[in-house]
Amino acid sequence: MFYTYIDKEQWKPRVNIYDVFNNNITPSEYSIGYTETKTIKTNDYLPWVMYNKYYSDKPEKIINLANELKDLTPNYQLFSIPKKTGGLRHIAAPDSETSLNLNKVKHLLEQELKLLPHNSAYAYVKGRCTKDALLKHVEHGSNFYLKIDLKDFFTSCNADFIFKQLMRLQIIATLSRSYGEALDYFIKIIINYCLLDGGLPQGSPVSPLLTNLIMVPLDFYITKHCKEKGLFYTRYADDILISGKENFNFNNEVNYLKGLFENHAPFKINEKKTRYGSNKGKNWNLGLMINQKNEITIGYRKKERLRATIFNFFNALTTGNSWDIVDVQALHGTLSYYHKISPKMVEETIKKYEQKFNLDFNIEIQKIINP
Repeated sequence: MFYTYIDKEQWKPRVNIYDVFNNNITPSEYSIGYTETKTIKTNDYLPWVMYNKYYSDKPEKIINLANELKDLTPNYQLFSIPKKTGGLRHIAAPDSETSLNLNKVKHLLEQELKLLPHNSAYAYVKGRCTKDALLKHVEHGSNFYLKIDLKDFFTSCNADFIFKQLMRLQIIATLSRSYGEALDYFIKIIINYCLLDGGLPQGSPVSPLLTNLIMVPLDFYITKHCKEKGLFYTRYADDILISGKENFNFNNEVNYLKGLFENHAPFKINEKKTRYGSNKGKNWNLGLMINQKNEITIGYRKKERLRATIFNFFNALTTGNSWDIVDVQALHGTLSYYHKISPKMVEETIKKYEQKFNLDFNIEIQKIINP
């Protein structure tokens, strides 16, 4: 049985394919691709000679890692943190040995097998952030947005589902075709080591990568569906965003996703968090606002809080009550993030208070962080 891309245009290389294997390109610029296992055509983009050149030693590396892990029991420290939207997020932090082993799995998938997420994925992808995900919708000229959240995204990813989805990726499918069930056995050992209580634990270094990889076939189908309907799709972990230039029947899109997941994935839509609206209202997505001018901002309230925080920082310096290092690092991190979203707003706010207090913001920050 042979494997090929479903839609050649969808996966048409935008750069020299050999750059992917020579580490001269970032994941956000290229996707290796998704395979349709029922076709009988050979792949035009990754000929067999390339598998021989780049993947001849990979089955042995898969087997060696599986043998390392098969008798080990991963250990985690469990704790919970509050969500911004309410409730608790349960985190499983691996101990040092477990973390080392999970990073070996991550290295195998990312660096050895060169498995990359679909181009519609924006979470846990080098060089991408929430703003980048929204910017694609702005560039599409979208005015109406459908926001969908998936329930228990990480913990729903069980061993059988992960294995099935990985086998639909071209590289793993080709290796499996060549080396048979013996290799599949070792792949399952590696997958099982990455699980906790039957699902992917949040806190593991390999869980984010695995969620992106197992979503590649689903991302492909959703992207293709949206393209046919003149809509645009991006996914940030378990947050799905579908948008259009004109008002569209969002219930049809919700039902399409429900049907897709019912037949191909163990995911459920969180009905309470499903939201549809336009950029003329409170169009919040991924913690950011897309306004009527199709500009991505942090929102009015966050701007006001930021201005007050910077004022308080300068005011504390002039009264001899300078902040401690933890608070300054928190401010520095917030500003770095906001600067990516609205650089002009951040720079003008800092400049305003620098002039008011006759102090250099960066110098004062560094005095505290690096005394």
